[in-house]
Amino acid sequence: MAEKPKSNIGCGVAIVLVLVMIIGGYDDIDKSGWIPHSRKVQVKFPNHGWEVGEYVSCAAISADGTRTELDCGEGFLSTGTVRELDVKFWGVVGKDPVIFKCQRAQDAITCHLADK
Repeated sequence: MAEKPKSNIGCGVAIVLVLVMIIGGYDDIDKSGWIPHSRKVQVKFPNHGWEVGEYVSCAAISADGTRTELDCGEGFLSTGTVRELDVKFWGVVGKDPVIFKCQRAQDAITCHLADK
């Protein structure tokens, strides 16, 4: 008597469940600041200057989803030098302002979520 081929439905269901958990987990990990996102950003420098290696608190926002701004000035209405730089964000920047602790390098900036 010939053996019936075994069904792989259980294996397929397990794979789908694992993928759903990974995708859902990725979103949580991303929001927690464990995944970097790099892009060119308009950066508003503090009035006192920003030395290479110095850390500054900054607010990041991407109101329209295409252009990200990083405000490292002393206040929302303060004036300051604005430059376009490569910025690596460890966390998600969205339409609501997010506070980061940012470190300046010679030609780039790295920002981590402020509560980390």
